[in-house]
Parts: sequence; C-alpha cells; structure tokens
Amino acid sequence: MRIKRFEPIQTFYLLFSIAVIARVVCDINLNRIGIHAGDVFPIRKINNSTAPYSVYILYIEFALACIGAFILNFQRIRTGAVFIVISYLMGLSQMFQNQKLLILIISVSILITPLSRKSFWSIWFLRYQLITIYFMTALHKIFFNFSNGNALGKTFEYLITVENNEFLKKLLVFFSQDIYLSFFSYLTLILEIIIPFILIKKPKPGIILVFALHFSFNLLLKDILPFSIAMFSLSILFLIDLRPAFPERLDQQLNPK
Repeated sequence: MRIKRFEPIQTFYLLFSIAVIARVVCDINLNRIGIHAGDVFPIRKINNSTAPYSVYILYIEFALACIGAFILNFQRIRTGAVFIVISYLMGLSQMFQNQKLLILIISVSILITPLSRKSFWSIWFLRYQLITIYFMTALHKIFFNFSNGNALGKTFEYLITVENNEFLKKLLVFFSQDIYLSFFSYLTLILEIIIPFILIKKPKPGIILVFALHFSFNLLLKDILPFSIAMFSLSILFLIDLRPAFPERLDQQLNPK
C-alpha cells in the first residue's frame, strides 16, 4: 500500500477550517449570543428592552463560517473564503477580537490568491502574519515588564476564581508561586522571540514549539483554542519548499554565481 505524500497546503486548509469552526463553538459555549442579544450586558439593549443585534442574524453568521470552512476542504478555496469573510465581517462589526481579525486576514489572503507551491508571495504573506504576531507580542511583553511574573500572576488569580475543575485549580495555585511565575514568563518571552527564526531555518522543530507553546496556553485559556489552531496552521506553511517559485531576480541576489 502506497502512503500518500504529506501535503502542507492541504493540511493548512484543514487546520484553518477547524480553527474557523472552533471559533463558532467557543462563541456558543461562552454565550456570545447572550452578549449580542443584550442578555449578558443589559446596557446594550435599546431602551432596556430591544436587542441591537438579532440572535437570528448571529445564527446566519455562524452558519456562513461553518459552510465556508467545510467548502475549503473540497478545493473550492475562493468560494469557502467568501463565506468566511462575510461571516467574520459581520462578527467584527459587533465584537472586535484579535483572533477573529487574524482569521479574517487569512481568509482574505486565500480569497485573493489560493495557495499553491507557485504562490510565493501569498505564502510568505501568511508566514509573516505569524512572525509579526510573535514579534509584536514579544515587544509588548518586553516594554511592559512581563518577565517579572506579575501579569501572569494576575492571570492565574483570575483563572483560579473561574475554574471549576479542582485539579486545574490546585495546579494554578501551585504554579502561582513567584519562582514558577518568573520562569514561565521568561520561557514564554524567549519562545516568542526564537520561534520565527527556528521556523525559517528548521521548520519541523519550529512547528513542534508552536504546538507546545499554544496548546499549553489552552490548558487554562480555553477561549483561545481557535487562535492556537490558526497559528499552528500558519506554521505548517513553513514546510513548503518555495525555491522553485522564487523570483529569478531575488534568486540571483541570494545565490550569485
């Protein structure tokens, strides 16, 4: 039996579609419908009675996202991307989230240029989304002294109050000690700085680090699962050998005879 060759582009589309659907699932589990309908924050209701955004429209938004994600895996890239773009434009008009913006950027990119081994610039554009996110996040952490552990400590304090699982709650309490907070803060900062370089030079170890970093976050921060999957899907693009599609002029500059 012949083993099918691993295809990074197909894997990217599969993971990205899972990220889109995961965002819908998280929105439902976290009662985002209640937020839009004014049930969670009554102040959002007009005259304390009328919801500014119909729940039925939200169902349409969720359906469009799921349909688009499904179609992506049947080589209808532009069609699937159109559904996702419409859905996420509707969502961002009601609630801004960085992870939704990332998914929207990816969707617009593949709508304009579906990925192939010849689409050099579109693949690098998506790679740069991952690089930019890590760079800006690390820069923010450096300027706001994330390494001292205070920010992580406050996050753990909040998670302890909302966590229902007793094992996870005890784990949070244990790791709330200063020595662990400082260690994990430094480790997170270092990984965010070095992962892009490793992905460019050694994609496979870099992908493992992306997976380890983001899905360790998900043990505690369940709402960021779609973001983690989207970042993991972007890391897969570093496995694509772009040398055959490399523009001749740049190739000559990098490899002078």
